[in-house]
Amino acid sequence: MITAWVLDDAFYPTLDAEGGDVDMRRIFEPDVGPPIERPATTAAFESWSLRVITKTKAEWAALTAWGRDDLAQWTQPFIWRHPRTCAITKWRFVGAPRHVQRSGEVVEITFSALRLPGTPWFAPYVPGARARLPAWVADYNGGVYGVGDARGVAADLSALSGTYEVWEKRSNGTGGFSVRTYSGDIPTTAPVGVDWLVGFAL
Repeated sequence: MITAWVLDDAFYPTLDAEGGDVDMRRIFEPDVGPPIERPATTAAFESWSLRVITKTKAEWAALTAWGRDDLAQWTQPFIWRHPRTCAITKWRFVGAPRHVQRSGEVVEITFSALRLPGTPWFAPYVPGARARLPAWVADYNGGVYGVGDARGVAADLSALSGTYEVWEKRSNGTGGFSVRTYSGDIPTTAPVGVDWLVGFAL
């Protein structure tokens, strides 16, 4: 299952970012006339060079363990907010990050990353500035359900048990977050006045 950027703090503004679209053109030399250019794919990729700062040894250790273990030596895709648009997007490291120890516990990390095409289906259900992967989604009003990064059907929720931070959005425009424990009883139909429930792992 895909994971999200591991650090809790939003990376703005402790990030320098430079990047843009990957040139996907292919050029052909005809027998006569100017070169012909065609896109190699219709998918849009972006290449970025980035710099982030970890402020504590714990943050640095968490980032390193995440890349080595959860991302299989930095090779697997992950979810992150786009450095320009803040949209939830999918990324992949290009090589392993480099780091420089600064004063105290501060570590400066530089790396290259490729933004992969498409928008994850769960992007509308990620609140705030942090990139988080919902443990499950029950959008009763929109008919959208899923567990982890897999979109599914409402019945998938009935197999889940655990304690989650639950984001509730109500039909009257109110809502909020609370900690709730379920034992196979996440509602598969809308509770009265509820548009959606989205659970996040604690």
